[in-house]
Amino acid sequence: MAVEQYRGKTIDGLVEEMDAAWQRLMDTMSAHPVEAYTAKHDPAGWTALDHMAHVSAWERSVLEPLQGGSRHEALGLTDDQFATMDFDEMNEIIRAQTRGHTYEEVMADARQVHEDLVDAVRSASLEELWESTTELCPDQREQARSRPFMEILMSDGCEHFDEHRGYIERILAS
Repeated sequence: MAVEQYRGKTIDGLVEEMDAAWQRLMDTMSAHPVEAYTAKHDPAGWTALDHMAHVSAWERSVLEPLQGGSRHEALGLTDDQFATMDFDEMNEIIRAQTRGHTYEEVMADARQVHEDLVDAVRSASLEELWESTTELCPDQREQARSRPFMEILMSDGCEHFDEHRGYIERILAS
């Protein structure tokens, strides 16, 4: 991720970028009959609805630190799981938490999480969003790596939306 692309953006500019990616994802999630989002799956067994719930979980994990919480708790993981598991292992635990949820439940949760994150970003300062952090990054197995919170916000926010929108579109087209 090229976090520097966000340098110089205002809070409104960041929210605009997040909302544009969010709208592209919502357009994809409303382009087919509801049943289509659970009828097909990718080679790993994930449905389009699984991908949507996954995106919401990771977006929630960005929101929680802005509200004083922890990423791992937002994901329903222990601190040890968050620190030691690889992303595939974590994602399967996260996926199991929403297995059986309806389209309406997943989408209502997604809308609420996104709205809450946008509100939290609007309430933050650019200085806060650019502060470096080490404890929020599960990919620091060998050594602590400090990175700006902005990187986490945008990678697990709008960039994640676009990544999974592609997966969802491929599933729906299969």
